[in-house]
Amino acid sequence: MKKLALVVVAVLMAFGVQAQDVKKEKKSPEERTEAKISKMKEVLQLTADQEAKIRPVLQQKQTAMKTFREANKGNKEAIKKENEKQRAISAKAINGVLTPAQQKKWKAYKEEQKKLKKENDED
Repeated sequence: MKKLALVVVAVLMAFGVQAQDVKKEKKSPEERTEAKISKMKEVLQLTADQEAKIRPVLQQKQTAMKTFREANKGNKEAIKKENEKQRAISAKAINGVLTPAQQKKWKAYKEEQKKLKKENDED
């Protein structure tokens, strides 16, 4: 019985180690854009016109960041600053497309996601 328990524990530990080694796959800029559009449509009920105006803003940000990352490999601080800059630019453009109610809703959604991420990071 003890041997069986030891075997079960060993197997569970092996699976635990393997699960920790799995890395999250990086999404392409196009996949990130589509994921963001999809989430915005779900949360904000975007109109087709709003979606058509927001999509190029997100695509431009993703393309700019991909190019910047490739040109500045290893310089995490520069990449972080550029990402913040691009995020501010795209947020301003997106807010220009959203209604005031949608802006409020999107801001609340992002704050909630930030809070959840912080809680998960603490675990």
